[in-house]
This record gives sequence, structure tokens and C-alpha cells, in this order.
Amino acid sequence: MFCKNCGANIPDGQKFCPNCGASLDTPSAETPAANPAPNFNGGAAPFGSDNNNPAKKNNNVILIAAVVVVLLLAFLLIKVLFGGGAKSAVKDYIKAIEKSKGKDILELTIPKQIIDDYCDDVYDDSVKEAGKDISDELEDFWDEVKDEDGKISFSIGKSESLDKLDKFEDESSFDDLDEFKDKLEDVYDDYDKFDADKIKKAYIYEIKMKMKMDGDTDTDETYVYVYKYKGDWYVYGGGLSMLF
Repeated sequence: MFCKNCGANIPDGQKFCPNCGASLDTPSAETPAANPAPNFNGGAAPFGSDNNNPAKKNNNVILIAAVVVVLLLAFLLIKVLFGGGAKSAVKDYIKAIEKSKGKDILELTIPKQIIDDYCDDVYDDSVKEAGKDISDELEDFWDEVKDEDGKISFSIGKSESLDKLDKFEDESSFDDLDEFKDKLEDVYDDYDKFDADKIKKAYIYEIKMKMKMDGDTDTDETYVYVYKYKGDWYVYGGGLSMLF
């Protein structure tokens, strides 16, 4: 064999070249690869992988934001479809009467576009102060009922659209939606900001009253009207307005 260092001819079996002294051993096997460095990221992908890619992070943020928007829209849709409608307005109106909340009654019965001017004209006062006057009247009324050991409770009965009157045809003061619009047009005739043509829906609601007075119990029914005006529901008092 020959020395790989100097090229001298060397007898077999030699471990060193007699000419230059270089080792004649050959590697027995390929040196194994070093063990991979341990991962101290708790099993997470190492730095420099896609998880640390700014573009991918931005996409994740956009995805989360999109999910939040979808959830908010779903919540608003449910609220529009199942809450805040005509019946809710009647419930709030009854609650305001029971709790002597005059300002709430005004806001539930007078469109917000004209309520300030209306209170100034009719009550010669602000909405807040006019509400206080109504609250005082209701508190006096409920005090009288209490003094007589009496009790009055309300419950909401059936309802019907003014566009399709049938069961409440005799009880309703209006034959149809157009006649109801004409009435409100007259009521708010002095207010240019009110446009009855913007009323698209209106219902008549039956209100059942149970009265206990001096040991006697009596029941009666009255009716209120609820209409949608520029996205909000309002109550046209009907029989319950007699309380205040």
C-alpha cells in the first residue's frame, strides 16, 4: 500500500509510514451525527418556524376579530328579533306606572324626536321636571289605593295588528292603521319633526286589571296601542292613561 501523506510504498500491516511517520489507520465507520439539541420550548415549534411568522400571526388576529364581529352581529339580530319589540314596550309602560316612573312614561309614549318640545308646550317644563310631576300624581294615586287596603295588578292579554283587526274590532277606537296614523297626526300636528307616515306597524294590546278594594275583588279590561316609529316602539296610552 502507499502512504497517503508522502506516497511511499509501504509493506502491508504497518501502522505508521517509515518514511514520514504518518498514521496509516483508516476510519472504521462514519462518525455518528451529534445528538440534536434539546428543545426547551415545551414541545412548541422551535424559533424560526411558522409560529413566529408575523404574517401568520396577523392572520390569526384577523380571524379572531372576525369571530368577535360575527358573535356581536348574532347578538344584535337576536335582540332585534326576540327582544325590544311591541310587547316589551307594553311591559315597560306597565312597570313605569306601577313604580311611579313619570319620566319613563313620557319617554315610552312620546317620540324622542319631539319629546322636548312637547313637554315644553304641554307641561311648560323640561322632560325631567314633567316626569317628576307625573311621578307625584302616581304616588298619590297608589297611596290612596294603599290607604284603602287595596291592590291593583296588571297583566298583558292578547294583541292584534291594526292592519288585520278581527277579535278586537269592536274594542279598538280605530278601524285600521291609517286611521290610527291620522289620529297621531292630529295629536302631534304642531310638531314638524313628527311624520305619521313613518309609522309602519301598530298593535292593540289587551290589559287585564285585577282590583282588590275593601275586601271586594273586581276585574276589568282596558286597551293600549303600540306603534313603531323610526325604529322605536311607543305606547299610545288608551285606558291606562286615566291613572295619571
